[in-house]
Amino acid sequence: MRQSLSEGAATALSTSYTVIAVPQVPNKIQLGAIFGKIDTVASSAAAITYYLSADAAGDHAVSAESTVTIVTGKTTATDGGFAEAIDVPWSAPSWGTPGTLYVVAKTNTGTCNLTPGITWRGN
Repeated sequence: MRQSLSEGAATALSTSYTVIAVPQVPNKIQLGAIFGKIDTVASSAAAITYYLSADAAGDHAVSAESTVTIVTGKTTATDGGFAEAIDVPWSAPSWGTPGTLYVVAKTNTGTCNLTPGITWRGN
């Protein structure tokens, strides 16, 4: 059984939802966790609200909306991250984008950059 990680590009977030593509997510796998590398935290951003979507517009959620606290860096208060288990089976629907999941995210206040990652396992 293969186990791997798919990562999206660093993307600026604000208090409005932004869609971030996470490519190379195979069809018919088990999702493991979502995590985010966060940097350039500004104006008191303390939490990220996100959900996963099957489409590039972020219109078709395939997970519940979740709010996570940004765990700030040990040495740099403007860096940090988060992680959450999303242990569910995944098969791309016909109305989704094959091979890609989308993280739709925003901050509670202020801004930051988010580089999302999704772990998965499958054949």
